[in-house]
Amino acid sequence: MQAIRLFHFLMSRFVGLTMRKKFRVAVEGQTTDRRAISRQDIMDMAKNYNQQTYGARVWLEHFRGLFPDSAFKAYGDVISCTAEEIKDGDLKGKMALFAEIDASNDLVAMAKAKQKVYFSVEIQPDFPAVGGSYLVGLAVTDSPASLGTEYITFSQTAKNSPLAARKQKPENLISTSEEVWEFSEDPITSNEPSLFNKILAKLRPKEEKVQANFSDIEKCFEEVTKYCTNLKATVDNLGKQLTKIETELAAEKQASANFRTKIDGQPPANYTQRPPATGGNGQQQTDC
Repeated sequence: MQAIRLFHFLMSRFVGLTMRKKFRVAVEGQTTDRRAISRQDIMDMAKNYNQQTYGARVWLEHFRGLFPDSAFKAYGDVISCTAEEIKDGDLKGKMALFAEIDASNDLVAMAKAKQKVYFSVEIQPDFPAVGGSYLVGLAVTDSPASLGTEYITFSQTAKNSPLAARKQKPENLISTSEEVWEFSEDPITSNEPSLFNKILAKLRPKEEKVQANFSDIEKCFEEVTKYCTNLKATVDNLGKQLTKIETELAAEKQASANFRTKIDGQPPANYTQRPPATGGNGQQQTDC
């Protein structure tokens, strides 16, 4: 039982470190190809995003690698999106898109090394399944100037954008980079358990249930012990009675045998002694 409790404690400390965090990933305004992300786009993405409908992944510089061991592999997933109006600063009053990111270990390590510290979103207008703007991809980048000012300067249309080859569709928008981000090992604040917690919950026994089971088993053993003790006393008593009966039966058998021997040695009740015969030896006996 102590081992189970220690295991639960260690695992709870382990799973208490989260790789999920909420970040501001886009703000209504101009994109890298001189098109604007509208307030409605932000609202649509927050309302429409559903990981079950289409899950947006986190990529490096919007490149989608073909191989899982590539530097351009996926670095995490977008779990959910929300829209909030910025309350202060230069962007006060603008609508911002916040995304909850489930990061891979590689992305966390990258952030700790202060590499690729800005977000950039890829938006698909009129997404077929929802009929509005949809977040189809998220990238991390280390070059906010090139994704913002320089690309705007040298690329006037989406067709000529240096990022055009990295989009899923030519009409998709790629935003300027948004705020520095980093992952910290904060305790999980989301009410929904992580996938690891869900799996662990199915694999590990519930301590309360185990304790209840042990309590029930202990009660069963107590009942069995009590029953066996009473049964032993009953059997011992029956053994004594059987010994007494056997002794009495043996005495009865002996008495019966003695009586039979005595009976067999006596003449019948109607038996009459025959008088002695005369002349048995040639002489006549006389009664003197």
